[in-house]
Amino acid sequence: MKRFVLFSIPLVMILAACSGSSGASKSDIANTAEDFYRALSDDPPAAYTYLSEDCKAEIGYLDFVATINDFHGFIGEGEVEVKDVEVVEQTHDHITADYDVFLKSGDEEIPLTGQLDLEGPTRLVKEDGQWRFEDCAGYPTSAPTSTPDAQAVATPTFEPDSPAAVEADGDPSLPGEFIDLQAIYGGYWGNQDGVNTASHRREEIDYSVQGELPPAGGPHWGAGACPPDPDLAPTFCGPVPWGIYRSPWPAESVVHNMEHSGVIIWYNTSDQQLTDQLEALVQQNLATGKFIVLMPYFDIQSETIALTAWGWRDKFAAGEYSDQRVQEFIDRLECHFDPEALCGEPPLSDDSV
Repeated sequence: MKRFVLFSIPLVMILAACSGSSGASKSDIANTAEDFYRALSDDPPAAYTYLSEDCKAEIGYLDFVATINDFHGFIGEGEVEVKDVEVVEQTHDHITADYDVFLKSGDEEIPLTGQLDLEGPTRLVKEDGQWRFEDCAGYPTSAPTSTPDAQAVATPTFEPDSPAAVEADGDPSLPGEFIDLQAIYGGYWGNQDGVNTASHRREEIDYSVQGELPPAGGPHWGAGACPPDPDLAPTFCGPVPWGIYRSPWPAESVVHNMEHSGVIIWYNTSDQQLTDQLEALVQQNLATGKFIVLMPYFDIQSETIALTAWGWRDKFAAGEYSDQRVQEFIDRLECHFDPEALCGEPPLSDDSV
């Protein structure tokens, strides 16, 4: 079963008003989802009320309206019909469900498929007696599932030295491989009118669109700064304190560190001597105020080291390691991308776990 997005917006069921019950029938879900689609087409303020309070804190109404502008009037004279509702999981104040959506005109049903297709269940949270949309990651932007064509991602003209210009500059003199985040995600850092390559999410993120792991930027978590201990971190936190870690952080948390001008060193090796060598090198850099995170990462191949900064990645076999290679990457790319003007400020922490 699948749910659907329109213009990269997760137009999913929002349960409004299931008062008097901790749950909801399938007909309640279908009726409310249909009402939401109609509101999105005809009454954006009403549609906005279906977002959870956390979503509203992240997405202002004007951003919401700008994103759904092209969606206005899509229903026309037709009718929305929601079918095959399936409740995947339900507690007192949370629901995970799925359904199919059709437009009905006369005797014909038009499935919302193709570019409108997004697989996965929908999460809802009950607030003030009303079910609201908890999966707000796609508002106002959402990463595509594949690389858009060149025409669709034509790069706008950026001011020289602006964050978006730095993000787009694949300077061949820099170490590692340039990862064209703007082409991958179809937008750019700081974009207020569409896709932003650094959007904050409250869900696990599929970074496979970047071709390889680890990621070198993109959407990430930012619900609040993480504590020093990964095992005590709340869900969706980011960035993490700069430092050396022997327990892994979720990639979604440390991608936020790259947006904050840092370098992430990811390793998957059983060679303790190499790990000690990495820690010694990173400690030297942290002592001079460099923005660095060193941590194990088991989603890359065994006996592999990877270095990432926003838009750049150098990945190599552990046997190819040298201090010089890592230091050059740090020297050239730490603070290379500094959209929030954080460089020159004291680092958040050099705690190690």
